[in-house]
Amino acid sequence: MPSFDIASEVSPSEITNALLMARKEISGRFDFKNVTWDIVEEKDSLVLSASDEFKLRALWDIVFAKLAKRDLSLKNFQPQPAEISSVGRARQIVKIQQGFSSEVAKEVAKAIKSSGLKVQAQIQEQKVRVTGKSRDDLQTAIQHIRSLDLPVGISFGKFPRLSPLGPHGVRRWPVLGGSRVRSAARHSRSAREQHVSQIPQPAQRQHQRQDHRQRHGHAFLLPFLIWEKFFEMGRVTAPMPAAEIVHLTPPLGAASGAALTVSDW
Repeated sequence: MPSFDIASEVSPSEITNALLMARKEISGRFDFKNVTWDIVEEKDSLVLSASDEFKLRALWDIVFAKLAKRDLSLKNFQPQPAEISSVGRARQIVKIQQGFSSEVAKEVAKAIKSSGLKVQAQIQEQKVRVTGKSRDDLQTAIQHIRSLDLPVGISFGKFPRLSPLGPHGVRRWPVLGGSRVRSAARHSRSAREQHVSQIPQPAQRQHQRQDHRQRHGHAFLLPFLIWEKFFEMGRVTAPMPAAEIVHLTPPLGAASGAALTVSDW
């Protein structure tokens, strides 16, 4: 049965990229010149520090904007109260929420069950797995969950792909559009067989080459030798393009208008 997972996760690599952009912008800002500041990325939190509380707020605004620019849900970043030291230095911890809490997971599962859709919801640690017989029902469930006002951001796992082989190694086709898939495979197979049948065999290719020589002779070979023969006979006194040489009248009694061949020499 098709299924998908609902979770509340933010990508650590995207957080790192957002912080790199924030550090780059802060380093070039005039109001942060000669100001001591720092951004530390830890496993489940960010630690911001600045010379005073005013600079700390400006620091967080920049980080906040860069996180939003990387399409990260800002609901998963929870700033804690700022800590001010005796010398006026400010420090703030921003917790990163990864995964559903038990309360939010229960709320999501309850909302799915009360929606009346033909799907089942099961809580698995910090995520909720939704299972149903129809993918249309699962898509409707996704739209319903997105309409909920949850305290954290949500992300959806992709539908798992069907294995091309079923029980006992027998190939099975996808449920949706199975007849069209089989028809396309049948036409592709017949076209491939027809193409293979049209490829000439080695003996046939050798016969084709011999027949070509008998019909056309060797006029298409070695155009520079053709010019050399004309030069020796005094017919030409300077090099000529091969395209003009083949239009000259053949010597030595060759038929008028016939192509010059080695046998005419």
